[in-house]
Amino acid sequence: MPPRAEQQQLAAFFAEAERKQVDFLDEAGKRIIELTTLLLGVLFTVVAFGDTYPPPYLADNILANKKRSLFWDGLTFWAGSGCLALLIGIIIMLA
Repeated sequence: MPPRAEQQQLAAFFAEAERKQVDFLDEAGKRIIELTTLLLGVLFTVVAFGDTYPPPYLADNILANKKRSLFWDGLTFWAGSGCLALLIGIIIMLA
């Protein structure tokens, strides 16, 4: 039994949606980046033109916060690098 016109239209619709899926996801990713950049720009503008700089929540123990942040940044970087090296090694061994 040949497919009906509705079934053919539905199959054509899904085929076209599948072809355009990559473009849609690419545009959605770009839009998310644009909106995030806008939000951060507004946030930094409000902080820069505020009455007090740095804001009170940053003024206390700035040096201690930076040291702690740098420690954790370095630690997570090296842990991530180690995991990546391990993953690459496993992929090479299994190839």
